[in-house]
Amino acid sequence: MKRLGWLTLSLLLLCAIPSAGQKKTITVYTDSFSGLSESLGVGKYNSVYLGQSGISMVRSITVPAGMKVILYSKDHFEGNSLVIFDDATTQYLQSKG
Repeated sequence: MKRLGWLTLSLLLLCAIPSAGQKKTITVYTDSFSGLSESLGVGKYNSVYLGQSGISMVRSITVPAGMKVILYSKDHFEGNSLVIFDDATTQYLQSKG
């Protein structure tokens, strides 16, 4: 299988002003909303950080309302970027690769 740039990445997570009780984390998965996962709050995450959690490739992402994820095709927040406002499936990420 071709290793797509969006699937080996660094992440920048941004959050609009959340409403009370709003979930403030996204979850990345190594498969289609299954496999290894890591919940991440607002911040910057590079491939080293994700790798320490066992996440070597991101194949799907859950993004709650009010949050935005920027995926970068290269580590250290470089390369092409892809902005995601909603849950993203493997098929969607691959279509953008």
